[in-house]
Amino acid sequence: MLAGYVIHAPAGLSQSDLNRAGDLGPSFVGGWEDGFLEAERAGFGVVKMLDVTSRFRETALAWLAGLEAREVELREELGGEEYEREVERNGSIVEGIDGGVLRREFCVFERG
Repeated sequence: MLAGYVIHAPAGLSQSDLNRAGDLGPSFVGGWEDGFLEAERAGFGVVKMLDVTSRFRETALAWLAGLEAREVELREELGGEEYEREVERNGSIVEGIDGGVLRREFCVFERG
């Protein structure tokens, strides 16, 4: 069995929206084939999928709030550029979720 969280673009998106998902999500969203297809090619079947996108959004918003609350200390520790990248990354994730181009699911796969 294999279990974990998968961040992906939902099926059925236009190429434009897939490109947008790749721009807004983690780096692997735009550069990796469908993770479910890859699991199937490796001999795994999906046992269970649970959509946790709303919790993923809550987490990204909490990161943004934490970054804002500790901006002075984080800019000093991380440097201004890295701090800005973190703010942008989490903001992009929220934008992708709100725009319907990013999802997060907890998946359980079983090799048959």
